[in-house]
Amino acid sequence: MPLAPPVGIVIANRNNATFVERAIESVARQTVRDLTVVVVDDASTDGSDAVIRRCLARLDDRRFRYVKLEANHGQGGALRRGLAELDTPFVCFVDSDDLWYEGFVARHLAAHLNADFPVALTFCDSHIVDRNDRLLAGTA
Repeated sequence: MPLAPPVGIVIANRNNATFVERAIESVARQTVRDLTVVVVDDASTDGSDAVIRRCLARLDDRRFRYVKLEANHGQGGALRRGLAELDTPFVCFVDSDDLWYEGFVARHLAAHLNADFPVALTFCDSHIVDRNDRLLAGTA
């Protein structure tokens, strides 16, 4: 694939301290490197703020920004707040309990950049796993 355009990613979190770190790490491992990632915490009360701050400090990755909302705006509000931080031609949204395979963004970009069959929106199948990554169900 030619040089990939920049991609913005919003990770919205609300009271998901158990899984948000893994979601952030899966985004950090993407093969596409030109990313701007906004992690938005939607006024969590379960310690998510500390988990997110520790994870981002450990990653020490300038591609990541953190927005802590003091009041609950709901998932849509958190996503809109993250989107307002981005100026990229492509945007992806990831829930804080989701994990992406390393090539997730690259595969979606390839579909969007296909000159023979351009697309406006892509989505993916999913695997449902437990906290030990044991497959529970899946559509892929």
